[in-house]
Amino acid sequence: GYATVYALLLRAGIAAVAPSASREDAIVPLRAAIAVAAQHDMALHLAAARDRLAGLLGGDEGAALRATAAAYASTEGVVAPGRMFEVQAPGIAWR
Repeated sequence: GYATVYALLLRAGIAAVAPSASREDAIVPLRAAIAVAAQHDMALHLAAARDRLAGLLGGDEGAALRATAAAYASTEGVVAPGRMFEVQAPGIAWR
């Protein structure tokens, strides 16, 4: 499970910077990463994937995902969640 989550997060990051990729090419692996990270109790990676997906989706769903990720970070005492999430899920911001 751990390797799968890492692979999905990397795929999403690559899709986010690839000129020929669509936004959906980054969204699909992020949704899968969320499911697998939840299954394997990978809370930090789960929060990072939620935060990155929130940035791609926007709207109410994005706001809810970002709030959930921020709540996790606050509970864990993470001072700079954006930086922590960037380490776990690098490069995932739409160009």
